[in-house]
Amino acid sequence: MKLLILLLLPALAAMVQLFIRDVKAKGIVNASAYLLLMPISLALAGQAAKNSISYFSFFRIDGLSGYFLLVITLVAFMASLYSAGYIDEDVKEGTISGKTASLYYILFNLFTFTMMFTTIVDNMGLMWVSVEMTTLVSAFLVGMYNKESSVEAAWKYIIICSVGIGIALLGTILIYFTASTDGKVSSLNWSAIAAVAGNLNPMIVKSAFILILIGYGTKAGLAPMHTWLPDAHSQALAPISAMLSGVLLKTAIYAIIRYMIIANKCLGQAFPGNLLIAFGLLSVLLPAGFMLAQKDLKRLFAYSSIEHVGVICFGLGVGGWLGLFGALFHVFNHGVNKSLMFFSAAT
Repeated sequence: MKLLILLLLPALAAMVQLFIRDVKAKGIVNASAYLLLMPISLALAGQAAKNSISYFSFFRIDGLSGYFLLVITLVAFMASLYSAGYIDEDVKEGTISGKTASLYYILFNLFTFTMMFTTIVDNMGLMWVSVEMTTLVSAFLVGMYNKESSVEAAWKYIIICSVGIGIALLGTILIYFTASTDGKVSSLNWSAIAAVAGNLNPMIVKSAFILILIGYGTKAGLAPMHTWLPDAHSQALAPISAMLSGVLLKTAIYAIIRYMIIANKCLGQAFPGNLLIAFGLLSVLLPAGFMLAQKDLKRLFAYSSIEHVGVICFGLGVGGWLGLFGALFHVFNHGVNKSLMFFSAAT
């Protein structure tokens, strides 16, 4: 029941926008929906931390997905509060129209829905679909001001991330191939494949994990696949920039972790760990020079997000309880703090 409410609330909040004319009221109703979401996601995360929750072998919430779900709803709640005044001010100044404000809130809710769906669906194929949907929905939010620079950033975002997601699809297909032939599993459910991970073909799993890391790593903003990120994050509306940096990047990290668990069980920690450390260090070092040359505050924050994603991947690569704790703690730390920084930028 809680899961049904969790998924229905953003959908209902999106539909209600069609019947509200006052822009301020739209923001208040939207924020109220996310205020209701917070205790529900907290309850689900607390329950999942003790025992995994499974619904019809389709949805599965364990401690990991519950944690990411909680971070997503927290940042979305913060962004919904900020949006109420931000969008109202944009309408008053004539930057956007009332119809565009309605579209904003509809897309805002769809964006949140797709990120939440990514973390709770058990099927890796549907997880891939939902990650791609986050790109398609948020691209409209990036280009919402309809300026040449924002539209260009939106197209760059779609093209680069879609290529990355296409590479991730190849990795997903390889995992399914070895799971069906070597593991005798006839589904793409993560829980079923993880249970037989020790029986999978190591060479295929190595190839698949490389593709997954490059593919979902593009969406996560890992260097050198990060080139879409500074443009998209700097051109989006401030609350959307906060959600892009705060939780969208972490949604892709979540997908990588799911495959990392399978790779660790099949190959041991060294191979996936070394890859994550290498990409993590590159993502920490490469943006440093660009940050020194930035005069645009939001682009500076965007390059900073690439660094922080690198820190998270480095922690995942190091592994052990300390590395994993550091990585997951930084998911929350960066999600909340970077969102507040984009709110402070207010552009």
